[in-house]
Amino acid sequence: MLKKLGNKCIVWPTYFDSSKTRGEGRKIPKRLALESPRLEEVIEAANALKLNPKPNWEAKYPRSWWQKSGYVILDKPLPKSKILNLLAEKMVEIRKQKRIFTRKV
Repeated sequence: MLKKLGNKCIVWPTYFDSSKTRGEGRKIPKRLALESPRLEEVIEAANALKLNPKPNWEAKYPRSWWQKSGYVILDKPLPKSKILNLLAEKMVEIRKQKRIFTRKV
């Protein structure tokens, strides 16, 4: 059984997956969702927002128990919904920057 997290929250990459419905686990609007988000991207965005990420690489999201996706435990200075939206915006921004960088090289 998971202990109480207090001022922390768990974030799964599935929360940001554009191919998932709300019923399948997506928690942000489609306009902010990403195609196949990776745990590394969530960690990078959380670091950029100074949310002190602590990843668990071996965990499986309960609704897709056959697939290892991992999760991140983050500090929770705001409500979880606001944190998820900020993370999604940062992940989109990071993906755009990486796409621009890889095109120039």
